[in-house]
Amino acid sequence: MTQDITKIYQTQISLSEWFAKMNHARKEELRIEDNEKRERLRVLKDLIGIRYDKPHQFSCVDMVHSTVEFRNFLSEHGHELCALRLIPLKQELPKLRMRGKSVKDVMQWFAEQNVNPADYRADFVPHAEKSTWATIFVVNKKGIFGEIIWGGHHQLTQGFYEQKPMVFSYDFERWTMQPHREDALDYVKEIVSQIWVDKDKQPKVKEIGGRFHQNYLAGYFETVASEELGKPCVVGTKKATKSLKDGDIVEVNADNGVVMRL
Repeated sequence: MTQDITKIYQTQISLSEWFAKMNHARKEELRIEDNEKRERLRVLKDLIGIRYDKPHQFSCVDMVHSTVEFRNFLSEHGHELCALRLIPLKQELPKLRMRGKSVKDVMQWFAEQNVNPADYRADFVPHAEKSTWATIFVVNKKGIFGEIIWGGHHQLTQGFYEQKPMVFSYDFERWTMQPHREDALDYVKEIVSQIWVDKDKQPKVKEIGGRFHQNYLAGYFETVASEELGKPCVVGTKKATKSLKDGDIVEVNADNGVVMRL
């Protein structure tokens, strides 16, 4: 039985919304993680070359006013399937999303949301018309474990499937999968190889320089990565990313909120 995923996303809530309804102690952290996960992937792509479904990003104001840049995007990609994620710029607002429609058709859904365009950013994420394998897995210090299924990813996130997913694990020495299927295991290994940071790449990660970001929420993962690496990160700068260039020598006075080019 084929599921119409556009209907699924009209009623099913996201993982971060589940945590919010549970009033989880870390619900706010999880909400930001979910909203800005592709910003994390962008940083990882810069660091280790990881492949990901890079979105076309626009201000919703640009969409409403149909700027030249957005009209060009619509003309070039209007026929392509996408997932449109409306990312709130204010913490109190919900994330809105629709998947499985073309870029042109999803604009009708966007109009129906009746949001203040100044309060949202739009991420047009590529969406595959046909899926082969889909997987969700967790990585920790002890190993990797997860599920994989043939077909769309929504089967795992929403729980609608005809055949049960396969369960796999890896303790950094040996792979297991139940029920075993070699082509599925090969796919998992390929995905894991994309996120693996080999020893020769680790210095590149450790040598990351300081970062500036104009928007507080969009800079969330830069702050996390920078803190873990002991590097400076300044967010909410409004125009620093336009005024400063890579390689500029700057002095940061965090106590007074002052950044000076030297």
